[in-house]
Amino acid sequence: MLKKWRSDSKDPSVDTFKSATLAMLKRFGVPPEGLELKIESRGVPPHGGGEIILSIPIVQDSLKAISWIDEGMVKRIRGISFSTRVSVQFENTMIHAARGILNHLLPDVYIFIDHKAGPQAGKSPGYGITLVAETTSGCFISADTAVSYASGKEDGMDDEENKELKPIGGCWRANHLYATRGD
Repeated sequence: MLKKWRSDSKDPSVDTFKSATLAMLKRFGVPPEGLELKIESRGVPPHGGGEIILSIPIVQDSLKAISWIDEGMVKRIRGISFSTRVSVQFENTMIHAARGILNHLLPDVYIFIDHKAGPQAGKSPGYGITLVAETTSGCFISADTAVSYASGKEDGMDDEENKELKPIGGCWRANHLYATRGD
């Protein structure tokens, strides 16, 4: 169990990790049986309070090397809108705004709601959204952001944070490359 986890707009969210990163690990040869992430509670800055359970099976053989640069065409978009210690109306507004844009591009868009209250809501109020596009080549392209009332930013992102939402060439988002940058 990982404790004191929190969603912010600088790192990949737990929803991105669950929807996109775990799917990518399967391409490297990580067995799908036992590969799971369960969200026990959500947290946002400054006090966090999120808890997740991450299960990764033992890889018996070495991981496979892959060449995966064809993004393909987007065939569906899935997402999750969450809120902690605030009204569920924030989630409905985010979903309405996202669908207003995305449904002009493709019809297969579904965004789930994950409203947390009480002990499952972490220690700070906030809300966020994660969108994951699945492509015809099996690539997952994600974008996410979170807003904390402690941040003082009404829109949740400044220009620098907005740049992080733009995917890089190939099938990896810039913030998925943290291991190669040494961050």
